[in-house]
Amino acid sequence: MKKIFILFFYIFFAISSAFCQKQETKIGINGSLMKGYSFAPNKVEKTGLSLNGTVTGFDLGITKQVNGKKQWQIDLGNPRFGLNIQTILMNKPDTFGFNVSLLPWVQIPLIKYNNGEIVGKIGLGLAYASEAFNRKKNFDNRAVSSPINFALEFGLVLNQKLTYNFDFNAELGYYHLSNGSFRIPNGGFNIYFIKTGLTYFINRNPYANRIKINKKIDDKKIYYSAFTAFGYREFGTFALIHQFPVFTFHQALYKPINKLYNLGIGFDLFYDATNALRVNKNLMVSDVPEADKILLAVGICNEFTFGKLALPFEIYNYFSFVKKIENKNYLRFGLTYYANKKMFFGCYFKGSIANSKSLESDFMEIVIGYKFKK
Repeated sequence: MKKIFILFFYIFFAISSAFCQKQETKIGINGSLMKGYSFAPNKVEKTGLSLNGTVTGFDLGITKQVNGKKQWQIDLGNPRFGLNIQTILMNKPDTFGFNVSLLPWVQIPLIKYNNGEIVGKIGLGLAYASEAFNRKKNFDNRAVSSPINFALEFGLVLNQKLTYNFDFNAELGYYHLSNGSFRIPNGGFNIYFIKTGLTYFINRNPYANRIKINKKIDDKKIYYSAFTAFGYREFGTFALIHQFPVFTFHQALYKPINKLYNLGIGFDLFYDATNALRVNKNLMVSDVPEADKILLAVGICNEFTFGKLALPFEIYNYFSFVKKIENKNYLRFGLTYYANKKMFFGCYFKGSIANSKSLESDFMEIVIGYKFKK
């Protein structure tokens, strides 16, 4: 346990020192307290009691407002980005323990005024969970079965200037922890939270460095984008565990709305045995006909861009003329990196919306793609 904390803090302070080498007037140290509510993926096996409950936590991080030297920084009005270490003590420590996450994040300005702003925030990173599923000593825990996991956080943040050096921060958001179905069980943590805290800017508060967001775009021509992706997952029960790879071919037509946002319609083709195994739980992967592994879906694509990075958020619906489809709707979100104007790489979370309206992790997609645009 001690080694995990040392590793997280070593990475944190190594990156923090890099933040502080330049532009010291725009560097800050932030900290906040969290209060949230966790919606557990299961109930106590023997009694049927709920495992939902209140959680507490805190975070500590480095904040930097960019300097406007790059076009994407100007387009976003010189936003803040940073790196936080966050610790959450779960509501049932003997079952869920606590988790520590390392979350790089960016804040996108939504509303600005003289002494403050309201921003949208998204963070993607890794998390360590202290308690994992164990049949002998932790049988009620269906949340997570591996110590290292993926972490996602997004929300709305109020940044309010207090003094020359201090900001007050209040955040309303959502936190999700999942192992991406690399190992079962993987219900994940789903936490809705409120945070309050302070940011101390080492030299001075950077509100004077903000500029107006520039969203205007000259080229609004529709373009075509495609990617292939690979994933791997475990699926089933402990009586019958299935392990298999999955493949995705995705294509979409996008219409640029402005410099920061593209809207499109997408088409997915999957090679994935999951649905067939859901429909017939007695099948082995080797028994699934090849035709039943082919799944088609159509949906709405949203892409939020800033520089070489982009955040996709997509909503899809499976369709099939010959077989039953369970969990017909799914989401895809993650992080895209554009190596140049056309080629990109990504890591995306794909999750099904179950009949209970909960989000179930399907798998993580490792992506390579190309944007066909004049």
